[in-house]
This record gives sequence, C-alpha cells and structure tokens, in this order.
Amino acid sequence: MKRAAVILLAIVIALSAVACVSTGGGDNSSLTVSNPTVPPSESDQASSSEPSSSESSSDKPNSSVSDSSVAGPSSSHTGSLPADEVLPQPEPEPEISIHAEHYCYAKLTDRQKEYYEIMHEAVHNMKLDWIVLGKADKGYKTDVAVVRNALANDHPDIFWLPSYYATAIANDAQGNPNTVVYFSASADSSPSYLMTRSEKDRMEVELDSAVKEITDKVTATDPYEIELQLHDLLCEAVEYSDDTSDPMVYTAYGALVNRKAVCEGYSRAMQLLLGKFGIQSVTVTGTANKEGHMWNAVNLGGEWYHLDVTWNDSTVGGVSHEYFNITDAVISLDHTFNKNYYEFGEGELEDGTLSFNTNRPVCNGTEYNYYSRSGFIFHENGVAALVDYIAAQDGDTVEVKFSDTAFRDSFNRDSNRFVNSINEQLGTAYPDCGFYIGGYSVSTSVLRLYKKSSVLNSSAAS
Repeated sequence: MKRAAVILLAIVIALSAVACVSTGGGDNSSLTVSNPTVPPSESDQASSSEPSSSESSSDKPNSSVSDSSVAGPSSSHTGSLPADEVLPQPEPEPEISIHAEHYCYAKLTDRQKEYYEIMHEAVHNMKLDWIVLGKADKGYKTDVAVVRNALANDHPDIFWLPSYYATAIANDAQGNPNTVVYFSASADSSPSYLMTRSEKDRMEVELDSAVKEITDKVTATDPYEIELQLHDLLCEAVEYSDDTSDPMVYTAYGALVNRKAVCEGYSRAMQLLLGKFGIQSVTVTGTANKEGHMWNAVNLGGEWYHLDVTWNDSTVGGVSHEYFNITDAVISLDHTFNKNYYEFGEGELEDGTLSFNTNRPVCNGTEYNYYSRSGFIFHENGVAALVDYIAAQDGDTVEVKFSDTAFRDSFNRDSNRFVNSINEQLGTAYPDCGFYIGGYSVSTSVLRLYKKSSVLNSSAAS
C-alpha cells in the first residue's frame, strides 16, 4: 500500500518510519499541493518516495499473523518566500534542553537540535502555517528530514503528526535565509494534522487511560521483568491490522486504544510503555523478509537488546519470546538494518526516498535474553532437564532455545526420537497427553512444543 507521493512546492513527506511488510516497493508519482498560507515564490523540483513494506507473517517462524503495513513516504523540496515577507525570529534555544534525555535528540548536530526544539513545540501545539526553524545552512533539507525522523522516534505519544511536510527558504528582517516547514495530512493540501485540536485533546485522554490500564497490571520492579510483563500484556492486547489506510495503526494510540496496529504501532506502543518505567528504548527500522519493518532496541543494565514485539505476537500457541532481547548477530539472521542518517552521502536524504535510523544502537547484550533469563536452553544431553522444565510449566505451550545450531540440525534429523524420549520421560507428569513439535525457527533456533491435550480439546470445542 502506498501512503505517499510527491509534492510540488516544498513538500517533504516525512518518513513515518517503516511499515511492516507488503510485497510492494516504493514508487514515485507527482502531485500538486495547494498553496500554504505563505507560499514560496519560486517553483521547485519535488520528489517523493514511499518506502513501503509489509511483513508477511506467513514467512515468520511460528506465526500465523498476517503482517502488512506501509511506511510513510518522504520527499523533500526547496523553496523561497517573497523578499517582502519578513518572518519572525525563532525563539532562542533554552539553556537546558527538555529533550536532553531523548535518545535521538542526543545524536543530532547542534543545528539539528535547534530545529528539533522549535519543531517539537510547534507540533505539540499543532501550529499551522509555516514554522520558522532558524538559519538555513547548507544541507538544510537533510537536517529537516533527520529532525522529523528523530522527533517522531523520540515521542511515541505524538500520534497526530502527519507524514507529509513542506520545506522552503525565507529571509528574516536582516535578509538572512531561514528554513521554514509546515505539516500536512495529505499530499495535496494546506497545513494540517491528522486530526483537529479538540480531537487530539480527547484522544490524548484516551491514550493516557489505555496506558494506565496496562501499566497498572505490572507487578514487577526489576527492569527486565517489567519489560517482560509489558511485552506479554501488549501482545495479548493488540491484534495485527491489515487496514493500512487507517493512519492510527502506525501509532501507539492505534495499538493501545483501538487495539489494532502494524509493526510501527506495536513498536511505538512498546516504547511508550517502557518509558513510563524509565526504561530507555528506541525504534529501529530495517527490513524483514525483504520488506520494511520496525522493532525496538531496549537498554537494560547499560547494554542494548533487540525486541521485536510484532514478530513475537503469534496467534499460534500464544505469545512467543523468540525475538525478546537478542543481539545484532541473532536478529541479523532474518532482519537487516537501515543505515544511520550520517552514513549516507551528501544530499542523499534530501528527496526523502530513503528510510534510515537516526543512530541505531549496537545490541550485544546477552544477560537479559529471554531464554537465558526466564526460559530454557536445550542441550543435546538435556532431555531429562527439559522434562523437568516442561513439568513445571502451567501453559499448553513450551518454547525452548537450542544450545547451538549443530544440535538444532541434529534434532531436526531425528526429531521423532527426541519427542518420543521427552514424552516417555514425562511419565506421570502428563499421562494423558504428551507433547508434539509445533515448529522451530531455523534462524533463531527456537523450538516450540505443544501439549497434545490442548489441541484435542480445541478441536472438540470447534
């Protein structure tokens, strides 16, 4: 699905991060945008792209969820305002930034931080018309693209920010060129947001209530256990949505209030929930199954971990933890990362056709991996230990991680013998059912076992 296109005039369609998976790539098209309140005086080239993607859950290990979403498009444009238009000077940057603790903000240049501060205040207040960001340095279009990306990824609570935006150049009273920008809810309209101010105020109350509903259920105090409880609660609450025409499925509001989201909505909701407990996280964009995708990176104990809530939300066998706190090396088996913005060449980001990360953290932590901390690591001679672990579980599904790929391959070649041995040793623990293999992931080496009785009961009920 496509959410964007190009805009004549000064349109920069902001990358609404990523989408989750669709079989189509982005394409370019031309549109005409209606004049903003203070129109640029010069016509410019306009381009746009729509890094579109969807995550086909049929390709996800151990999942039957259909994942298809679209990332917001991005395009950039340069313009200038009439010489007699004198714009007010931007407010000076505060001595202590209120955004100092935000991950993406901290990775920006000084000029980009100035833009960010002004843009955040304007967006928070839903300012229409042109927003004066400040001095237009060389590469100002790239700066705007980076700041727009950083702002969205630092503030999952802002759900009214549209994908489209326009940039232009305007002189101040002294004749100095300034960068100006406005946001639009569609490619061919004047400045606007995804909703009105009154609608936004009402929806903010709804979002706060939905967040509280989940956070009130958290009983843990340890950051890892808090993350685990939030993850499971979010997976239980949200259903993957195929309606990519609804802009809310890309937001935390869509996930937490409407209970429907694509990967972007899942990721922003998880970031918002973690932030309520002071746990640092950031969204990561890239590809999975060769299509655009978004997930989280989470900081625990000073080390970073990847967390893909969307791919863990499986309708088969309940919530999975296969992608819970894994390293770069593990997630790279079936995910790829978009480059950081500073890794692109000069001008490459100006037309908004490329998806990027502000500054993706390196994730090498292992201590808080789910299987190391809460789950079970299955060794070749560990059937007896696995039986004890299974017997101690209350649910109908058991997920374990193979100790290494060599054992995983050995298990695959002789899986019937292993399962028969497991069921035989279970003995009196589950005399009426036993377990069968529900599937295992070739990439992350996770095995899923299902209690036979749960399948029989489910079949009888249907």
